[in-house]
Amino acid sequence: MGTRKKIESLFVMAYHHQHDCLILSALGCGAFKNPPTHMASIFKSVIQQYAGYFKTIHFAIVDDHNTGNQHNPDGNYLPFKRILDGFRVNATTHELCVGMASGPFKITGKDQENMIIDDVYIFGLPPCQYRAECYDLGDVQHCQAYSHPPLCPQHGACEQFLADGMHRSFFIHRKKCQHGGECLHITDEKHSRQYEHPEFCPANSECLDTSKDHLFHYRHLPRCKTGPIKCLLFLKRDPEHCRSYRHCKITCEFGTFCVNFHDQEHFNDQLHPFYQPCPSTPFSCRYYSDFLQAKKDPSAKTRPEVEEHCITFSHVCPFGRQCTDTSKLHSYTSIHIARKTCPDWDKCSKMIDEEHLNSFTHPKLPDIRYLCKYAGSECYSRTNHDHLIRFRHAGNYNHIGVVRYFGLNKRVNFVRNQYTMINTVRAYAEAEKWKEPKMAIPQQLIEWILALQPIHRCNKVIFESILVHGHTMSRDYMNLLSEAQFVANAIEQHNEVRRILDHHSNQALQNHGRDFIRALVAIEFDKAAPKSLLLPRRFSGVPNPHVPGTVHHSPNHDQQTSVANTKELQLKLLLTADEITTIRTHATQIAQASLQLHSNPLGIGHAPDQALGTNKHVFSIMGPHLGHYYGDIFIIFKRELMYHPDSNFSIQAATTFGASTNAYKMRPWLKDPGSDMDRIQQFHWNKLHCSVPGYEEAAAIELMALTGQQKKTMNVDLKDIQHRWVTIDSHQVFEMHLPQLIPLDYIDRIYMPTTVFHSLTPSAQQLAKKNFP
Repeated sequence: MGTRKKIESLFVMAYHHQHDCLILSALGCGAFKNPPTHMASIFKSVIQQYAGYFKTIHFAIVDDHNTGNQHNPDGNYLPFKRILDGFRVNATTHELCVGMASGPFKITGKDQENMIIDDVYIFGLPPCQYRAECYDLGDVQHCQAYSHPPLCPQHGACEQFLADGMHRSFFIHRKKCQHGGECLHITDEKHSRQYEHPEFCPANSECLDTSKDHLFHYRHLPRCKTGPIKCLLFLKRDPEHCRSYRHCKITCEFGTFCVNFHDQEHFNDQLHPFYQPCPSTPFSCRYYSDFLQAKKDPSAKTRPEVEEHCITFSHVCPFGRQCTDTSKLHSYTSIHIARKTCPDWDKCSKMIDEEHLNSFTHPKLPDIRYLCKYAGSECYSRTNHDHLIRFRHAGNYNHIGVVRYFGLNKRVNFVRNQYTMINTVRAYAEAEKWKEPKMAIPQQLIEWILALQPIHRCNKVIFESILVHGHTMSRDYMNLLSEAQFVANAIEQHNEVRRILDHHSNQALQNHGRDFIRALVAIEFDKAAPKSLLLPRRFSGVPNPHVPGTVHHSPNHDQQTSVANTKELQLKLLLTADEITTIRTHATQIAQASLQLHSNPLGIGHAPDQALGTNKHVFSIMGPHLGHYYGDIFIIFKRELMYHPDSNFSIQAATTFGASTNAYKMRPWLKDPGSDMDRIQQFHWNKLHCSVPGYEEAAAIELMALTGQQKKTMNVDLKDIQHRWVTIDSHQVFEMHLPQLIPLDYIDRIYMPTTVFHSLTPSAQQLAKKNFP
């Protein structure tokens, strides 16, 4: 390295004296006995550094007295001729960067506009003995104590790196940083000494190219965080700010898979590979649906407005991650949402589960299927596999099947409840010195609780009543059916009756229909009423216009029939014969079923239910239901019902807070307040709601404490909890209290033994098949 520095000094002085031609000898090969090949290679490296500074360089070489000996077997002439004769080198065309040397100048600093250079000093730092192959190039102290060769001017394009060992010694060859221009450590001195980074983009602050390839190959000014749309300094064209920052949109990191395409602020601030999204994508654009169906039929003609819309706006591709269309037009007009793949893939057993199909990607099945022309509750093919893989099903457009709200939870503070329940259990476990009282909740347990569904069990008589009424009802609502006016109201709430009366949006129709139903109810109640209870002859079955919602019993059957016939004639002007028959059939069946319920009340009906308020709810178990005494028919409700404002659940049955005080025996962390009223209040303080974030943690803590109670430990897992669940009475597990009137639409599945199904009445079997194909 010292010899090279001496040779470089000759070049520096020659350039300083403005010489454009050099005549040199085989310096160092005579008295110093340096190998000529080695010296010629040193000369070559210096010539490369000074490329463009001299027109010609001549060597006057003669063999000397060392020729033929061990150090110089070939003499001086041949090695110099082999390495340097005819050697041409042009000034580098690559942009110079910090650490390089160009002739007698060293580049010591650089920014977007300026380059800082320094002279090569003859008497500078002592040279490092390891030259360019020094392992301490990243050590700032070492580099401040010793001089090292410059960077190779050829950057990463150097062809001599592998073939020429001397070249590797006299020029530093850094590895290219794998992050290129996007490197976060580019200003770190140690990192920049070890790795090569690209130069600044020549467009400086005007650069708007945010492609990955461009950002990798060039360094850039920092991007203004405010962006080009909202930056006031940019809009005012502030010179200093505009020189220091780029004002361009960044490319969305998710690209064609971006799920925030409907977030207008996000779409405006970031670049996306697709056009402006259609406001109605992915489910409501009729044009795109027509466009897709036309693509399947080559003979079909696409309407001009459809084609114009579909190439102007982008839409969510129905095939998602499975899309095979690689055309440029498709990439511009399509958004590809990478939905999660089904863990069972082609062995999935839930191919008739609408919610599952809408949540996971399956092989050879589009993520977004065509919309069936029938609502989910009306399509008789919704359990057919071939139908389901082609069509999705929306809910009830007219909201006929929506569960009504009765304000059953308006006095319950569920947030306070779950906070108190968690703290109470933790405090009790610590006070009683349980093992691991602060044990973390197993993730498996959380996921299990989040997957639970409400399950209702009943016998065949109750099930037949549910089918006839078209609702699952609370005990309190059943009791109201002893009165004709509530029976008439129940008939009006039946889905099929509401669909007929509400579909036409005709007030006269609704009035006639209501009177028709009440007259039919009055007829059925008159048939069942004892003679001693019949009303005086002056009462008519026609509703009193001054007392809305009342129905009077009449002893005159002919008069009731006359009212019904009159209303039927009026309805014939507005409805079809089938629609009138449907109303009459449901009115008669529901009235008869209500009278049967009144004469023979069904359900368990515990005495404390009325005081606790649970008689206004439909009971179910949130999870596996092993209460065989309720009946052999399992009704599994949809999970969405758990989020209804009238729903809630308790850790154990509500009746355990009654006179038995079993709640305090089973859960000793609860303190018995002593009085019935206070126990009822405590029951309300132990309710949870599935729409409140964190409910699953409160439920999990209670389950862990109940399961580990005997061993005084919170260290239990899901298997322990499930084992306890199936070995105890159903009153000791999660009791779900659902809204008091639940349409059949909210039933997800029904299970019953074949023998029970065949024991149902023929009409009940027919209704079951119709509603649950």
